[in-house]
Amino acid sequence: MNTLRHNQLDGDHQERIETAYRALRACRSDSTSRRRDDLDQCPATIKTTIRRLSLLLGLNELEERQVLLLGDDDLLSIAIAAAGLSTRVTVIDLDHSLLERIERWTKTDAVQLVNADLRSGLPTGLAGNFDLVFTDPPYTPAGQLLFLGRGLSALRRARSSSLFLCASRFYLGAERIKMILRAAESAGLHLVGSHENFNEYKAPPDVAEDIRLRDTSANPLLFHSSLFYLKPRCDFLSLNSFPFLDEDIYNYEKEQVSS
Repeated sequence: MNTLRHNQLDGDHQERIETAYRALRACRSDSTSRRRDDLDQCPATIKTTIRRLSLLLGLNELEERQVLLLGDDDLLSIAIAAAGLSTRVTVIDLDHSLLERIERWTKTDAVQLVNADLRSGLPTGLAGNFDLVFTDPPYTPAGQLLFLGRGLSALRRARSSSLFLCASRFYLGAERIKMILRAAESAGLHLVGSHENFNEYKAPPDVAEDIRLRDTSANPLLFHSSLFYLKPRCDFLSLNSFPFLDEDIYNYEKEQVSS
């Protein structure tokens, strides 16, 4: 599969990127916020969030679009809001303090915040409402399928819709990622493109230890995941045969770690 390709950013886009970068730098300096290990939070670097914004701009996936972020400890909502786009963003997250942080740094009606646990389903009124869904779920099979399934439910039934999914080959392995993409295909999506090691994170202690155990030549302070870009094959999506797993979405079994 070819890597994701996008258009050269013009001067206007570059200015938006620089404004978003400054906003993220300021927000990340907010010392009142703390990463929650119980929710498997591992925020991507500012560079990664800006790379995501740049990609979406280059693909013309933001202007005049309804965007849903399933989880947003990476603060993509703040980057989009700071870029001054005609985009409406909805963030669903279980971490109330994270939503308060986003509210402090966006202060715009264009960003809607929803405190909800996706394990209980997609919040009422959101199904079929979004042109684009972006999610970076837990890197477990159950977590990936749960967030992917909720994203599918939220997408408009149109070929112009898009879903972006982040997944770690280190934790999931090649076969599990193939299974996840097959599940997306069975629901009516097809893989438009992928980008290996697109996302970079500062590794928390448990992840750093896993890296040390698996690859002594790797930098244990940094962790990466891939980005998958999916679109509907037709104006119909179905979850009738979608394989949700009855497992803890945060349960990283040792045998799951794969090179």
